[in-house]
Amino acid sequence: GVQKTFLIIGAAIAVSWILCGIFFQAPDKSLVNAGGSAAKSGTLEMKQYTSGEMMRTRNFYLLLATMFFGLISYFMVSPVSQTYQIDLGIPSAVAVSAVMLGSIVNAGARLVLPTLADKVGRIVCIKGVLIVAVIAMGVLAVSRSLAVTVAVVLMYGCYGGIMGSFPSLTSSGENYGFVMFGIVFATFGAPAISGLVSSKGYEMNVVFGIGAVFAVIALVCLTLLGRNLVKEHAEKSAGVKNDTAQVSKPQAE
Repeated sequence: GVQKTFLIIGAAIAVSWILCGIFFQAPDKSLVNAGGSAAKSGTLEMKQYTSGEMMRTRNFYLLLATMFFGLISYFMVSPVSQTYQIDLGIPSAVAVSAVMLGSIVNAGARLVLPTLADKVGRIVCIKGVLIVAVIAMGVLAVSRSLAVTVAVVLMYGCYGGIMGSFPSLTSSGENYGFVMFGIVFATFGAPAISGLVSSKGYEMNVVFGIGAVFAVIALVCLTLLGRNLVKEHAEKSAGVKNDTAQVSKPQAE
């Protein structure tokens, strides 16, 4: 039954949090700069923003917009992913299997994307996810074949990819909580937009077309964010080099 299922899942979540609290240990702050100051070691010292400082930066709003526009497409698909396929004549067994497979791909993306991001970069990975989202939403908007089923599975994966990659783009759990307002806005925005479009007499393919546009906007916001980060990194690198030169000069004399 549904009630017992939720009780079992809730108990499992409670146990996992307790175990996390027992075995998780934050690194000692003294280890952060154990090799000396950034200027002496020649390494970049990452600034950790407070929530107030973060909300006064342009990058925060680009992050928020990327999450909002990137996730709203998924929330347009998720509630109707099964019924829409059946309405197109796709067998119900295939439609149900797509939702189940989508959940697996969702979970897998949360595991794979962060690991891949450590090698190729977080911005690159999320860009890839958003490009897939644009293509999948485009397929949903124009196709009436089994390609729709594939697109549904991909959108579930895109959701997992975004949710699995975004925490590392913020400096603390509190800051991530503010960025998470993007998913809150998307959760309320998707049904509102879908309902408005449907009330005007348009079909779901128009909704999916709008979702594709939103995914493109998310890609643009992320591209702007990536350029800002590259620029800031270059400026900090130049500053570290200058500081290192100033420290080394008296020693040479």
